[in-house]
Amino acid sequence: MNDIPLSGEQLRIVNSKDRNIIVAAGAGAGKTRVLTERVKRLLNSGADATGIVVITFTNLAAEELQERLANTPNANRCFIGTIHSLANTLLSTKYNFSIYTQEIQDGYMKFLINHYAKYATYDDYETLMEAFKQMRFGLCKFETIVQTFKPEVLDELYILLNYNQVHDTLDYRDYPQDVVTMSKVNNVITFDELIQKCSEYFHNHNTHINYLFVDELQDVGYLEYDFLKELGAEHNFFIGDDYQAIYGFKGGDVKIFLSLLQDAGWSPYYLVENYRNGAIILQYANSIIKNAKDIIPKKSICKSGKIGSVDIANKSEFPKFLSGFTNGTYTDYKDWFILVRNNSELTKIAKMLEVRNIPYVTFRNSEVSKAEKDRLLGANAVKVLTIHMSKGSESKNVVLYGNFILNPTPKSNSEELKVFYVGITRTEEQLFIFNGK
Repeated sequence: MNDIPLSGEQLRIVNSKDRNIIVAAGAGAGKTRVLTERVKRLLNSGADATGIVVITFTNLAAEELQERLANTPNANRCFIGTIHSLANTLLSTKYNFSIYTQEIQDGYMKFLINHYAKYATYDDYETLMEAFKQMRFGLCKFETIVQTFKPEVLDELYILLNYNQVHDTLDYRDYPQDVVTMSKVNNVITFDELIQKCSEYFHNHNTHINYLFVDELQDVGYLEYDFLKELGAEHNFFIGDDYQAIYGFKGGDVKIFLSLLQDAGWSPYYLVENYRNGAIILQYANSIIKNAKDIIPKKSICKSGKIGSVDIANKSEFPKFLSGFTNGTYTDYKDWFILVRNNSELTKIAKMLEVRNIPYVTFRNSEVSKAEKDRLLGANAVKVLTIHMSKGSESKNVVLYGNFILNPTPKSNSEELKVFYVGITRTEEQLFIFNGK
């Protein structure tokens, strides 16, 4: 696809001179290419490479971007990587640490409340976190938060979160641990520490962040987003797909992405031309995702030139389907994905393939390099992955095996619909769905 000229909608984004850009991209619309081409344009026009920071969701995505930019002058002087790898750069170390995330904070608070709280419950903490989100969007005032809780409950939560008390009703000495002390014990770097190190780093190198790029913004959480804002970049380019927001369980919140699309300080752009999926597959994906919540409607347009097909059957038919790999009906193992919802289903499918001597491979995106992933994807074997593992990949033929919502309504579980949508849109030509409990 990199040899194909950019489309009109892609060129508008690549060449835009807007200061703060937020891009809502559909599946198969060339999101990574648009981001890459915009970085190339900046470098080729003489932008200081040391002032360009590109934040990716995974190390694998960073490797792909670096490879695409390999022949661009000075691209190796840009920072391209995850927030974790940025921390490694700023701290000039390779020791084993984690970045403080919402998921980590939630775990710490559950422990702290269970061990030390006299007034607050974990439900109180979750209510406070939701109120903070509302306050970020201007939907709630701090005074309202104060009035929601009893003084001792709010102060206890603030102490455990290492904030200054609101009412000063409690003694800090009664709480031997908080999220910050737990972070230090567990080698977790807080975002406050990162901000300080980031400021020192750019000061020492006599530069600053002129251009900040963020990929997969739909999966960014509030702590990460607050950190990105604190970087104070002069120009921002954020891109993502609200339809593919599937990491809420790790603290990601698509409302951040959606709010920027509505923010007057940001210029919204849309990538809706789909160059991957057959028309019937894309039509089916659109019919599923339209029932999800927390989305801005952007009906993808098929530009692949393919028709595609969708076949739906009960899980009981799956063993019969697998016989197609043993009787010669399906010969190109490398052109097949079998995607499942969870690891237990992955283990089940793997055993079924082993019994039939059908070659397969599996991997986690977070655990392989780009070279290793390319080798595995190119192997003449069926790829058995969870849908989360498959994100960012595609195949000519895809099998979805699980308990999916085939006839969704506006009341259906939104994240499940988005996971289903991600699975569907991995497919180029043939989609087979084996459904049921």
